[in-house]
Amino acid sequence: MRQLRNSPAFTTGRDPAADAVLNVPDAEIYAIDVSFQRLKDKNELKYLNKLPTSFHLPSEAVDRLRAAAGTIILESPEFQRLRSDVGATIVPDSSAASEPNRVH
Repeated sequence: MRQLRNSPAFTTGRDPAADAVLNVPDAEIYAIDVSFQRLKDKNELKYLNKLPTSFHLPSEAVDRLRAAAGTIILESPEFQRLRSDVGATIVPDSSAASEPNRVH
């Protein structure tokens, strides 16, 4: 879209419909895979895959699900690219025991 918008063939003012289509923000897409299969710990993967799909889970299961999500996201190459592109750093958060890291 950026290449089209910047092309001399699409000079603004020639066609209002084309101007509207080309007037899009510069957006970068980051597709971050957060599936359990991304976990390196195969025992944890087995445990999480065996959890019931339920609205009520034991506290330990919820804690492990949240920890797994954090691990998967932090290890994601796309998340690392996003973090690098925006200049974010991972800062330990001592105020939340169940959420040890936050992105700033």
